[in-house]
Amino acid sequence: MPTINDNLKKYKSLFSTTLSTGIGTGTGDTITPSSVSGLPTDTAITLTFDRVDASGTATPTKLERIKGIISGGNFTAYVRAIDGTTEQAHTAGAVIEMVWNADDWNNSVDAFLTQHTQSGTHGAITAPSAAIVGNVTASAINVGASTAITGVLDEDTMSSNSAVKLATQQSIKAYVDANGSPVDGWAPATGSWTYASADAPTFVITVPSGAASIYNVGDRIKLTQTTIKYFIVTAITDTTLTVYGGTDYTLVDATISLNYYSHQKAPLGFPLNPDKWTQKYNEVGTLQSTPTSGTWYNLGGSLSIPIGVWIATYETSVFSRENGSNTLADVWTTLSTANNSQSDIDWSCNMFWRGATTNIILGDTVKKEKIITLTSKATYYLNAKVATTGVDNLGLTDINTNTTRAIIRAVCAFL
Repeated sequence: MPTINDNLKKYKSLFSTTLSTGIGTGTGDTITPSSVSGLPTDTAITLTFDRVDASGTATPTKLERIKGIISGGNFTAYVRAIDGTTEQAHTAGAVIEMVWNADDWNNSVDAFLTQHTQSGTHGAITAPSAAIVGNVTASAINVGASTAITGVLDEDTMSSNSAVKLATQQSIKAYVDANGSPVDGWAPATGSWTYASADAPTFVITVPSGAASIYNVGDRIKLTQTTIKYFIVTAITDTTLTVYGGTDYTLVDATISLNYYSHQKAPLGFPLNPDKWTQKYNEVGTLQSTPTSGTWYNLGGSLSIPIGVWIATYETSVFSRENGSNTLADVWTTLSTANNSQSDIDWSCNMFWRGATTNIILGDTVKKEKIITLTSKATYYLNAKVATTGVDNLGLTDINTNTTRAIIRAVCAFL
């Protein structure tokens, strides 16, 4: 894509045409040459106006050089009066030429000297990144102090003792195997990362624009804040990563260094024990005396679940006792986003007894599992209710030992 700031501009030999319609000064006029045939369109170009008249006689007082881009049949995005010439009006029929000049040559030299020496050898690479295509065949790569090689080198090169010579404070961030994959699974992140906010165990990191084209939800993150910390990406915007730190890792408002990411499930060092990536509530449930039929009670506690995709479960012992003359029992449990209702029937379990027996004691262990997706943190409550009257006690506990626990778990589904 050509830009008006191109230093390296292409040319067409012996090009000459005329101006279709006259132009004044300034940038308000459309410049339309009578012909643009053969003119380069993939770089900016420089055209010379009124160097000579139609008969070939020099007209130095009318001369102007204009830099611009050929688009369709027009000369656009132009800059007037370059290379020491004077901006002035040109009439229809004015001669337009492509004439190589000192300004063109100097721009080309400036472009070359940006990262080359006067002898033609390559100078320091100052760009943010440089791709090495194919194997590195040089006998050594010398890197200055406080410099990191952030690209990749092939395995054979890395195995040679003389292939890479590192000075003090140097580090090689990643290199690849014969298949082109980082051998440790970690790729160095582009640009710097900074702490944005915290809603533990979830944290937000500010990253350079374009994050959605680099990172995936579920990616692994490794970074250093005094110690190495690991996270799982749970949400992405153009400039932020929302990450989950599990039970072991928190992000603080401090410098982030040595930041890496991985699309792999198990890059080197990443902890895979599910317990580390599980939110859990585990307490003894409670009893509700003389529960009202149809009323939900929060007897099994609650669990706050962060942003992300989760394999959620609950498990509990259920107990109800009716000392009257009823011959039926009907008990429900559910995991709900409210502490006094059923928010999703998929989470509900039902136990019942039908028969001629009175003084019914009903008890069992129930378990439910479901995948949930959250775009914001949510609290889930373990509730129970009876659907009959005359019940003395309802509980998510073992009435005899009072030790059975109500358990709510949410395991990160990206694990």
